This record gives sequence, structure tokens and C-alpha cells, in this order.
Amino acid sequence: MSNNVTQSTNNFPEFLYRYRSNSTRYACQDLKQAIGSRMAYFSSLPGQNDPFDCNPSFKTSSAQEIVDYFKKHRPGKLIVEEETVSKLFPRVSSPGERRRIRKAYRPNLVNIERVMHTGEALLQEQRRKAHICCFSESWDNPLMWSHYSNSHRGYCIKYRVREDLMQRFDDRFPLKVKYSSKRPKLTMIDLLKFADAVKGKAGNYSQNEVLNALAYQKPDEWEYEKEWRVHSLSEPRPGYKAISALEPVEVILGANSDNRIPEIIRRRVDERIPISKVNLSSQNYSICLKPA
Repeated sequence: MSNNVTQSTNNFPEFLYRYRSNSTRYACQDLKQAIGSRMAYFSSLPGQNDPFDCNPSFKTSSAQEIVDYFKKHRPGKLIVEEETVSKLFPRVSSPGERRRIRKAYRPNLVNIERVMHTGEALLQEQRRKAHICCFSESWDNPLMWSHYSNSHRGYCIKYRVREDLMQRFDDRFPLKVKYSSKRPKLTMIDLLKFADAVKGKAGNYSQNEVLNALAYQKPDEWEYEKEWRVHSLSEPRPGYKAISALEPVEVILGANSDNRIPEIIRRRVDERIPISKVNLSSQNYSICLKPA
């Protein structure tokens, strides 16, 4: 699936960093997948730690706007899918009866108004189908180590951003998060265009607006994270996925990591990848690196 998001608007950093906790049972698997297979875990949009994150507000479109969209972009199509019929009529189990009900939902004003209340459900459906993987421009922010690396006891993977590989594998590449004080809004027309674009039916329609609202905009209180994300669309569930454009080049251990961890990690990573450890400055509230 192509991203259809313009890369030229992003001035890619040379490196990105992914903070990981060592307190979960997946810690070793995360490291092995990242170093051995260039794969990282993609989480669901509704599962983010900030309820505003990946959660735009919904503003309904008028029934006439939706009718006009169907006439132009979905000629001859019905306004509800079989899955929607199952939700609207849970007691109807016969496939034939469901098809009959669907045919009654032709895109006219009366029928559109009958299903207007399902618009926000379509937004939530798009949120469930998309997943993201998060990175930062910075390895030396103590707050990031505190929040995402188990109070400095975990580790951070350093990735080189390979723009040359993006030209060959442009399905998953990092995009910069935008921070704002205003919550993004999506309309029913936006969602219909987005759904058609994902299916390759909407011509040159750009996914940028909907993708930014769904996955790449956060409240400006989070700006200190300097976050970049990679998204994956229409996947059935969260899980490990390849990111060809990010090459792991170093593992950085937190300041409070156990002294035994370097040897544990060394058994799981390529010998050519260095392992460093965060060192606390004695002069100010800053951190630096030393070999582990």
C-alpha cells in the first residue's frame, strides 16, 4: 500500500530514535525484531496514551453533499456496506435478506438522512484499521527516557534514516508529527474520500488531510517529543511490520539500566552495532553517552 503522502515536505533528520521499556515481556522480542529484521511494533490508534492523540473530532456533512459525492465518485454504488447492515439490523442473519436491505439504501436524500448517524462510526472504523510506530529526533531528552523507557531503565534504538531506500520501499517511511492547540476536524466527505483513496478509487485525491488528522497531529503540550511516525493502513491488528527505510545502527541503554544488560543485549544484536549507555552530567541537567 503506497503512502500517498508527499515526502518532500519533510526534511528528514539523519537519525531517529525509538525508546523502549525493559519491563515488558516483549522487551527482548522488540530488540531482536528491530536489529535482526528491521521490524518494529505498530500499535493501534485508539491505544495511545493521550485520548486526544489520533482522535479528531467529527463534523457531519450535509445530506446533499453526500448525495453529490456518490453521484460523482460512486455512481451506481449503494450507501451502506454489508457490515453496516449487520450493525443496523443485528437480528437479520440471512445474507439474501441483507442484500435486499442494502439495495433499499440507494444514495438519495431520504436514505442518506437515514444513515447520517453512522458517520462518526465510520471515523472510528478508520481509526481501528490504522496503526502507527513512533520515533523521536532526540535521544538526549531526560523526559523521554522517563516516560517511554521505564524511568531510564530501558533502552533506545538509534536508526539511520535511509532516504535512498524510500525511493524503492515507499510504503512505510517516517513523517513528522504536527503540534497544535486546535483539535483537527473531519467531515463525512473527508472520510468517504479517504476510504476511496485507500481502495484506489478516488483518482488524485490526497490522503494528507485525513492522515494528518488521524495519525500525525498532537496537542502542542507534546512538542518536546520531536516525534516522527510511520503509519500502516487497513491492517487487521497491531503487530510487527518492516520499515525498510530505517536502519538500526546503535543501542543506547538508559542511565538506570542494570549492569548485566549489555551482555544480555549483545547476545541478541549484530556484533557490528555498538552499545552505549547514558551518562549523567555532574555539572548540569544534561546527559551524554559512554561505551557500555
